[in-house]
Amino acid sequence: MIHNTSFEDDVEERRNLRMQSRTESLRSESRRSRVSDEETKMDKASITIPNNNELPPAQSNKATAGFILKPRPQTLVANDGNSDATNSIPRRLLFTYSKNLLHEKTPKHLHDNVQHSIQVYADAWGIEDQSHVEVLFYTDKECIELLKQVEPKYLPIFQTETFPAYRGDICRTAALYLYGGYYLDVDIETLQALEPPSNADFITAKMQSGTFFQAIIATTPFHPVLKAALESMLNDWYMIPSVLQEFNKSETEFDSDFFRGPTGVYNARRMEHLQKVLEDVPPDKVLMGPGTLRIAFDRQKNKTTPWFLEEMENSKMKLYPELIRDEGSMIYRGCNYIVHDPGNTTAYFYSRCRGTGYCP
Repeated sequence: MIHNTSFEDDVEERRNLRMQSRTESLRSESRRSRVSDEETKMDKASITIPNNNELPPAQSNKATAGFILKPRPQTLVANDGNSDATNSIPRRLLFTYSKNLLHEKTPKHLHDNVQHSIQVYADAWGIEDQSHVEVLFYTDKECIELLKQVEPKYLPIFQTETFPAYRGDICRTAALYLYGGYYLDVDIETLQALEPPSNADFITAKMQSGTFFQAIIATTPFHPVLKAALESMLNDWYMIPSVLQEFNKSETEFDSDFFRGPTGVYNARRMEHLQKVLEDVPPDKVLMGPGTLRIAFDRQKNKTTPWFLEEMENSKMKLYPELIRDEGSMIYRGCNYIVHDPGNTTAYFYSRCRGTGYCP
């Protein structure tokens, strides 16, 4: 069952920024951040299974200064019955792009790649017909409707954000918080389906920059890390309370002109703020989504049982020689970034499918 949802996400723009950041990281001697995996299991909300197989409506929450997203009601339905247990990550896939690739089927390489990911998970989940895999595909229109439900405070930020990838960060985080499931970028190539430990409730991959590779995120609904990530997008990026107070700006209404002011004052203050919050990551290397997700995990790590993968350059490390593509070519270097589990040396994804910017 495919639910058409919506927002505009410029995948190539994000990947180009990420590749530049990775290249700089490889040249430096800086230590990779090691975030310890906590054993404490989060106290999850009770989730029931609906009879009509429909996703639930969300309720809007009133924002406060120093934004805190109000907890979801525990009786909200957020699981359609595709999970093995009420506490596990729901068996649904989430994608975002500027248009619904499953309907328009162009660009062909991205359409084919998304279809491949769905088929891999259908096989892993024992679903014979991939059309029975629940897929949430977000493009701009439905993403706006989603934010109206989750928290209207994000709407002016989303609608005035000039970097499409950052709009995507907001949308995917809100969707995962509300519904849970497995989010994949449309250009990440699936090698095999994730089969998380039974107690894992949060999955992503670490990057060399010290932040998280959010092209892959899987969580249970209403997860505390996702809630904290939504809060961090405001408190640590768009509406930092201390900066707003310093310049006598509203702490409840987003001021786009101040945020993007020609003097760059807000950006400079944000860099200072991020340097304090993420001490091991150079602030000029922090992208909004990966950075706020890392901040959120640091703040909520005692309330989750994570499973961390790792993104690495396979053509350099050669952990999976059989997966190296176009060895020796700098042009195709981006084709050889792998997302794997370093603990059991299992590769799950290529960071890019063929036909994209750094993997022609």
